[in-house]
Amino acid sequence: MKKRFRDLLKIPQEYKLSILVVLVITLVGLVLNYFVGGIEFSTYKNPINFLIVGLLLVCIVAFSFFRKYRIYKWFTGVPLTVVLLITFLIYGLFIGLIPQIIDADRGLHTFFDFQQVKKSWSFVLLYILLLLSLGTLILRRLISFKKSDYAFYLNHIGIWLILASLAIEATDSKLYMMPVKKGDTEWRVYEKDNTLTELPIAVNIKDIQLQLYENNQSIKDSPNSTKESHAVERIAVNTTVYTKDGGEENAVIEVNKPLLIKNWFIYLDSYDTGSGNSPTYCTMMLIYNPWYIPLYWGIALALTGALCMLGKANSNKRIKL
Repeated sequence: MKKRFRDLLKIPQEYKLSILVVLVITLVGLVLNYFVGGIEFSTYKNPINFLIVGLLLVCIVAFSFFRKYRIYKWFTGVPLTVVLLITFLIYGLFIGLIPQIIDADRGLHTFFDFQQVKKSWSFVLLYILLLLSLGTLILRRLISFKKSDYAFYLNHIGIWLILASLAIEATDSKLYMMPVKKGDTEWRVYEKDNTLTELPIAVNIKDIQLQLYENNQSIKDSPNSTKESHAVERIAVNTTVYTKDGGEENAVIEVNKPLLIKNWFIYLDSYDTGSGNSPTYCTMMLIYNPWYIPLYWGIALALTGALCMLGKANSNKRIKL
């Protein structure tokens, strides 16, 4: 009994190596964070991000020439994947439990900034390792191609596309807040350094419609008076959006119902609550993301592959029965 318990506590060499590699990369990232500061993703925008992805693909192909070595099997094996997933699960807990500063500039020179986890060198270096490991695994399976592995190919290629698209998106995407008065057309926004920038897209607000709940409540404003509180059920903003190339689109934008035009997602962020039932302006959130199509393709492939895997697993169970 004791021997079995000891055997369970023994960690296989592949897992020990995976833990050691992840710890070393994390330590290197912490040192870089202290001396260089957090990563500013906009520094690596197009075409630099394309060069980095190209270099990753070259490395993945180069690794395939070492297929006979044990380190290749380890690099594409389960132990490294499990350790990386656990590590990113821990990072995910940090991101979920600690409020993140999304638009902050490069952070203080500390070993680790818990409010900018995604900008830490440790996170980025391990993310690159995950892309390399997953990409090398996909190529290994493609070299020994089997039709029966179609579900694996769909799922893993989809996951790689998702990870790569999110990485490139972080360098190329832009977010702006644009206050627009009713009846006006606006195309200017303020950058982080308070400089005024003209965008290649303009928003005109024609009308702002509020739909109130039927049962409005009266709330005491002072001992001798009451005021009526109107709870807003729905807000719809009638807009016309113009693009630099002469495009024009009329749309009704609501909360969580954005407009997509020329790689720009236009959301309704807030409105003028101080003017009662007749708002005079709205604040629109504009997100530029040219990489949403590869991301959606990745999601579609990954889900299709996962469903195929489930279908194959169920059919195998039926055959055994």
